[in-house]
Amino acid sequence: MQVASMLLGATVVTILYFTLSMRLKLMESLHVILCILGYQLCYPLAIMMLSHKNGASALMNEVDRQKQHLMLLVIGLLCGFVGGVLSLIHDGNFKLSLSPHSLTGFGLLVLTGCVY
Repeated sequence: MQVASMLLGATVVTILYFTLSMRLKLMESLHVILCILGYQLCYPLAIMMLSHKNGASALMNEVDRQKQHLMLLVIGLLCGFVGGVLSLIHDGNFKLSLSPHSLTGFGLLVLTGCVY
């Protein structure tokens, strides 16, 4: 579990560094940052939080692990949802794009909303 946490952190930090080093518009940067934090940081951490072998939850009892799991999922959902909505805002007005990335993101947004 520790290796998974380290690889997860390395991936997230690399993507955030790459995003912040580029000169993207504010909404595009916020979209990338919030979706990375929601879908690639909070969701995997929430899944790992349920295991008693994970370092962060090794000393917790089952009820506390489930509370942490739910809290991370809600934070991930909010970050992902806000990041998805921000992707629609370009220069102050809504613009719908039909690229494979946006269609996949919209599908993920719908699936995430259906789960909750």
